[in-house]
Amino acid sequence: MNENFKAFLRPYIRPYQRSLKELRKDTVRLLLYPVRKLPVSSEVFGPPKGFYTTVKEWLAKEPGTNGSKPYVEEIFPEHKLYRNKPKTLETKVHWKIRKEYKHQAPAAFVASVKNARLWVNHNFAGHVDSMAVISPEDKLIGEISYEFAEDLGKSIIMSKLRLSPAHYFPGKAVSLTTVKGEQFFHWILDILPKLAIMRGAGMNCNMLDYVIVNSTKSRFMRETLALAGVPMEKVITTDDHPHIKVDELLVPSKPGWTGNPPAWSIEFLRDLFLPTIPEDTSHLPKRIYISRAKAPVRKVKNESAVIDYVQKAGFTSVLLEDFSITDQIAMFAGAEAIIAPHGAGLTHLSFCKPGTKIIEFFSPLYVNACFYSLASVVNLDYYYLLGEGKSPKEGVDLEINIADIELDIAKLKATVEFAGLG
Repeated sequence: MNENFKAFLRPYIRPYQRSLKELRKDTVRLLLYPVRKLPVSSEVFGPPKGFYTTVKEWLAKEPGTNGSKPYVEEIFPEHKLYRNKPKTLETKVHWKIRKEYKHQAPAAFVASVKNARLWVNHNFAGHVDSMAVISPEDKLIGEISYEFAEDLGKSIIMSKLRLSPAHYFPGKAVSLTTVKGEQFFHWILDILPKLAIMRGAGMNCNMLDYVIVNSTKSRFMRETLALAGVPMEKVITTDDHPHIKVDELLVPSKPGWTGNPPAWSIEFLRDLFLPTIPEDTSHLPKRIYISRAKAPVRKVKNESAVIDYVQKAGFTSVLLEDFSITDQIAMFAGAEAIIAPHGAGLTHLSFCKPGTKIIEFFSPLYVNACFYSLASVVNLDYYYLLGEGKSPKEGVDLEINIADIELDIAKLKATVEFAGLG
């Protein structure tokens, strides 16, 4: 089928695809309900026996193991987040961005689970799309498990007739694993800040037997773990072991809702990585355009015209893949202005100086406000513009995150001048 025709059909058929998918899951879970009543652990057969919604609910019912009660320790309290309004030439700020003006950051804590199991599910792309912590009594602990857009009772693990075999590692481990943790954005903002929670509890990786992460396949994973002082000889990956059993599992909570990082998590990343950049960064450009030429999706259709214009405005086009993590951080830390299509490279906004000017652009079919939120945390001067094409109605999110972007160069020029960069 022609790719353009498939892209045209997707907004119309996607809701039905989701409904059919959920119907199939619900049917499987219903059929498996009697299996949950069998006196056999999900380590052997069937799904877990049920779930606890919160850690405190589990603690209230957990009898303890060998006289040692498991625990939960709060490190960062729950608090409100307020975001600066973005700047745009659009007549009205996009509804996806307006939704992020105010948020509630959840409390960050670390929980100890004795004789625990950690199970993950990998999707068709090989990424973790569900992470479950299973208590000794064979129940999912919801607050320290994670799955996008799912109720606990509808978690993927609850529709599994048989889990992958559990690999036992004797000793104490910490799980830094999270959904989509193989991707750069989630690795930096959802995984690494869990180390700050551990530090707040007076613990570090040298005090543990194992550190569990999604993967170490990518260069950025190995580089950032090394910079964070994580001993590689202690690292276990869910790539290799999707079902792990340990004597004690320490589970730092999510640092915050994905796409809405709290200030403490960004401060931790800045304190961790900014001291590692070289003193002399004079060779790095101060005005940066980030190209997605090597990315598989969300390319800029008329990028040659975009680059031609931004170069005249004093910007240097860069491919972040060509630089080490340290050089990428140094580049953003020293930048005065950054123009970029929406993409994971903007995770490095975490390291910019306050007041740095940011212009992010989107396809009208996919607006994601995560970098607007991040820019607000760092107090950056954030602007955005939409590419060409028809936008969905207000409140409708088609989530077509593979859509390429075509920019009106006149609108880009007007936005650059609006930002005082022309």
